[in-house]
Amino acid sequence: MAYNFTAQWIKGIGNNAPDALSRNPVLDPQWDDSLCEYDCQHHPEPTIPEIRILQCDKHDSNRLHNLREEATKDPEYQQLHHTITRGFPDHRNQLPEACRRYWNIREHLTIDDGFIVYGCRLLIPASMRQKVLANLHKSHQGAVRTKERARLSLYWPGIDNDIDNVVLSCKKCQDRLPSNCKEPILSKPKPSRPFQEIAVDFGSYGGQQSLIMVDCLTDWPDIIPIHSVVRWWATFNDFASQWGFEHKASSPHYPQSNGKIEATVKSMKKIIASSWGNRSVKLNVMCRALLQYRNTPITQRWTVSCTEAWQRSTLETEQLAEHTLAQAELYYNSHVQELQDIQLGSTVALQNPRTKLWDIYGTVVNVSPHRRYSVKTQSGRVLVRNRRFLRHRTPASLCTSGRNNPHPDTPPCPEEITRYPIDNQDLQALPPLSQDPQTPTQHPQTSPQELRRSERTCKPPQRLIEDPQWP
Repeated sequence: MAYNFTAQWIKGIGNNAPDALSRNPVLDPQWDDSLCEYDCQHHPEPTIPEIRILQCDKHDSNRLHNLREEATKDPEYQQLHHTITRGFPDHRNQLPEACRRYWNIREHLTIDDGFIVYGCRLLIPASMRQKVLANLHKSHQGAVRTKERARLSLYWPGIDNDIDNVVLSCKKCQDRLPSNCKEPILSKPKPSRPFQEIAVDFGSYGGQQSLIMVDCLTDWPDIIPIHSVVRWWATFNDFASQWGFEHKASSPHYPQSNGKIEATVKSMKKIIASSWGNRSVKLNVMCRALLQYRNTPITQRWTVSCTEAWQRSTLETEQLAEHTLAQAELYYNSHVQELQDIQLGSTVALQNPRTKLWDIYGTVVNVSPHRRYSVKTQSGRVLVRNRRFLRHRTPASLCTSGRNNPHPDTPPCPEEITRYPIDNQDLQALPPLSQDPQTPTQHPQTSPQELRRSERTCKPPQRLIEDPQWP
């Protein structure tokens, strides 16, 4: 016997639960109780395996049969079965090498109908873990939900890490991850004098392009009609170098990084729309509208308009502006999370601004201040994005184990799969493994595909010129 038990008598006052259950009176027997007694008389001493087989359907019994066959072929499983039957030794070093990782859970391991169980969870042999992982991941619920499902009935050492690796290697799961949360706000210092810092953006209405700018201190706006954005932008760098001012660009698809000009563009487009007539802007009407806009007091902001400066003292206005700005930052930072910085050369995934999928992959080639990153994609293009639209990706690295996959229709073990998102069908088409454990699988080098540029002349639709509508 592996265990020696000694029975000890305890008074009823010191053994409350069993004593209460043995003396607890029950109601009169029901019809179901009499039926159970009748079955017990005709079928005495039913065993636990017989009851289990009666409750299992044919599909579950086939699974248990396959599990039993694979368990008999697994030497580690049989060695652990023998150790549990005879009893664990006093020291971990006395265990065989394959059974030492079960030392911490030895008190929860037992044998039930020939199977090794950890609590209420079946221990899965190594040869079946690949197929079990693929079945667990078919719902694509993510790592947390898949772990919760596995903890109901399945176990093997390192199952949580294996599930994490499978989820990280599934392109379908990685492409459909939720968007990153917003980060704490970055407030820039207030300008000390008017027109020390201005914000500029383009606006279009009715096929007419306009350059809209606003002073960051006084909120003084202006509208300059232009003929071509491309032609104007081509000469802007020379213009900036000649006049000796610094130009800072905001991150694409992240308008809140330049929120002042975005709000100004919205207001200026309303003025342009109200001044539109006969396929063009009436300058006299637009100038009068701009005059009224500039003279309108701007409340609940730290900026000071000309009219407001006459009505309030400078100290009172600044105190009100600082309080308003502090309240806005406090409200914005109430639900934020600081994202980890990405190092130069890291492999990342970019969020598609239209589909919101993380299906664009590239390498970080430049890290700029204010969470601005330059990423070189697989096609060779360099995209600039804010940290909010980037996610870490591990470079492709296929780890070999020196053995072939015994199940070609199932994915390899989590230690053998790549953590880089690959295009697979439920993890069924992973690349084959190399026979040499020291030599990784070689992948053919493919040159990036060159993008083809269209030579057509783009013209705005006629309906936007004849009957312009507010965008």
